[in-house]
Amino acid sequence: MQRFAGFVYQEVRMHCRQGQVQSIEVTLEPHGGIRGRCSRCRRPAAGYDRLPKRRWLFVPLWGIPTWFCYAPRRVECAEHGVVVEHIPWSDGKRPVTCAMMGFLARWARRLSWREEPPGFGGVGGTFPAPACPPEGETGKGDFKFLAAAGCLPVRHELICYPRDSPQLLTATRKPEFPEF
Repeated sequence: MQRFAGFVYQEVRMHCRQGQVQSIEVTLEPHGGIRGRCSRCRRPAAGYDRLPKRRWLFVPLWGIPTWFCYAPRRVECAEHGVVVEHIPWSDGKRPVTCAMMGFLARWARRLSWREEPPGFGGVGGTFPAPACPPEGETGKGDFKFLAAAGCLPVRHELICYPRDSPQLLTATRKPEFPEF
């Protein structure tokens, strides 16, 4: 688990159904001697009140969905007034932790375009058809135009498919094509 200054892990619960672990809930509490920080300027501020408990999806532990549970404090910042405290494992109002966002980004980078379709609704090495390019668009060197025209640069290859069908047409080697 990660360490977060000003917070302590209070309780860890495993939720089971019919003898199978369904999820893990990790309850966090603010450290008693550390004031909350303003979410805008990150300076310590006096406590104001607490909001209802929220849950954030954390990186799965042993393949089990893991949730952080915490009731955010509102703090009274001298500069910004009453705001929700800075929550170090979260980015804004997103329901997933920053660690989970990084975890998903790393997995997305590892998946090649050939592995993508079965898990995400495509069919073996193909992509969904894109929208047609705008009228009069030349698109020289423009990635958006290539995608709209039915071509995707993948490393040093240019993958082309018809716009009206997700069926793969060509996969040509273009050594002079820039990497994206």
